[in-house]
Amino acid sequence: MSCTDTTKLKGEFEAQLKDADTKITKVKEELVKLNEYRTKLVGGLETLALLEQNKDHEHTEGEAAGTPASVEPA
Repeated sequence: MSCTDTTKLKGEFEAQLKDADTKITKVKEELVKLNEYRTKLVGGLETLALLEQNKDHEHTEGEAAGTPASVEPA
């Protein structure tokens, strides 16, 4: 292999390495954003579960007091 071929090959490898590093950085940033989005979705599901639990609890208390849960006393 001649010196020119080696230099050319080295340049190509360096360019490919730079491209790979750029792509890795981009994917890592996307992964962080996706994890943040996932965390928000989990939080939303937890909130809905708490609201549903609270709704069931109010419904039970309303029936015990003789007042429908959907009607608030004046």
